[in-house]
Amino acid sequence: MAMKNNEKFKIIENNIQKEALTNEVKGNLFEYLVAQGVARSLGVESAFVKNADRGLHETLRYYQDWLRKNQPELLKKLPALATPLVDRIISYAHQYISSKVINVLVLGKIAAGHHQDQFAEADIIIVCENENIPFSIKLSKSHAFLNTKSAGVKSFFSRYFELFGDSSFKQDILNDVIDKSFQNFGNNLYHRRGLDFQGRFDHMWKWSELPSSLKDDDRVSFDEFLQEVLLNLHKNVTELLKADQSLFLKCLMPLMGFSNLDVIQAGVFHRSKKNEGYIFEKAFVKDSSQYKSVKIEELDGKKSSFNIYLDNDILQIRLKPMNKFTTASYKVNCAVKYQEDSEK
Repeated sequence: MAMKNNEKFKIIENNIQKEALTNEVKGNLFEYLVAQGVARSLGVESAFVKNADRGLHETLRYYQDWLRKNQPELLKKLPALATPLVDRIISYAHQYISSKVINVLVLGKIAAGHHQDQFAEADIIIVCENENIPFSIKLSKSHAFLNTKSAGVKSFFSRYFELFGDSSFKQDILNDVIDKSFQNFGNNLYHRRGLDFQGRFDHMWKWSELPSSLKDDDRVSFDEFLQEVLLNLHKNVTELLKADQSLFLKCLMPLMGFSNLDVIQAGVFHRSKKNEGYIFEKAFVKDSSQYKSVKIEELDGKKSSFNIYLDNDILQIRLKPMNKFTTASYKVNCAVKYQEDSEK
């Protein structure tokens, strides 16, 4: 496991940056704690420590020191959150372990990409003589949606639903809707300012490009643009489900965080109570083979998203600008909400 070579943290200028850095630090430490706990439970902790790439422990000390200074209570609670997840992972993994366990590897957020292409979203791997068992590790607030994929809307069907013969056709139709709707959106905003829109927001646009800055009629025009695109997106997704549910489920797996179907999702949900945070609520383990049924909710004209229900879990499909509303490069943000745990 290679680290961001003794990388020092950037200067924090506001609470948003501090929260982002806290999430990064706690996620990295949590992955390591889970991996170490799994290695200890499987009797290979010495191999786990010995084979860690140089720089690992120094970087972990940076993380620990930063949390100790900024959120000492969180640093104390991470091991308590990791322990029940280790137990779930060990219980689950035993059904797949058929040979001697050799090591546990960390491939996650602070790794340098070792085996990352092969194992996709995996953060840790139980390495055995005859098999590898990859896990994606999550730590999240209770009842929260977990981001799993951010996909470009102009390649959404051609990339993720390519198993369907008409995916390219559906993509072409969607792209045409995007271009025409974006043209109307730009026309409206420019017209209100006495300007002529030439198909793109050019040097004449002197106003903010952030979606949050849009007010009144401009906001209405923006929401209408999103709804027109989302309507076509929803229509095409629904048609694909009706055409072949089994194939549709298979196509959804990368959007659910299973780009590699062998990767197992494992995580912990935590909650807050009064002035205390990071209280353990539950650990979960999910794999791609457990999903059998799927349905799509009706589109709500007031939202920029819709839900796809896979058994008891929810895949949220949300349309968003990349960063600015002034380009036609919008994305489909996918996030999963686990409704209940699965015992296997």
